Amino acid sequence: MLNSRGSNSVPQDGVPSRRVFPSWHLNAISQIIPGILIYCIGYIDSVHILLPIWFMAVIFITASYAGAMANIIDLAPNFGHSAAVLAFCQTIHMSASFISPLTTGFIVTREDSIDQWRSVFGVSAIISILTYLVYQIFGTAEIQSWNKEFSTNVDLDEGKVLSKPKETISLI
Repeated sequence: MLNSRGSNSVPQDGVPSRRVFPSWHLNAISQIIPGILIYCIGYIDSVHILLPIWFMAVIFITASYAGAMANIIDLAPNFGHSAAVLAFCQTIHMSASFISPLTTGFIVTREDSIDQWRSVFGVSAIISILTYLVYQIFGTAEIQSWNKEFSTNVDLDEGKVLSKPKETISLI
């Protein structure tokens, strides 16, 4: 369902839109719904309700791969450039893995305090929704100027399997 985004990323005239409207619904699903669900987790007392809500939040987060993460190909369709941009984005994305426990440690001083944990879930929800809004306002689907291919003066036969060898060395 989420991979249908690819056919809508560039309009029929071939000119990408200035803003990222084609994937807005996937980004909203991956940021806003989990943000709301994570905020609600702080107010749920039953484990039987809490776990399905948590799993739904995690499932909705995966929509970002068909939305914002697929937008990297819109920005830099050349293979080398898209890999560099993806590596940069994933570095920022994965920084939450070590920043969130540190932040939680500052907020939660007593592990049995539900109010402090609600603050943690509230901060998580705010970050999720704010990052969506920043992406939606400033995101673009235009191919970037630094993504242009440069011509090279490389021997076209070099590297071909069936090309003639340039010189043959005999050991006898």
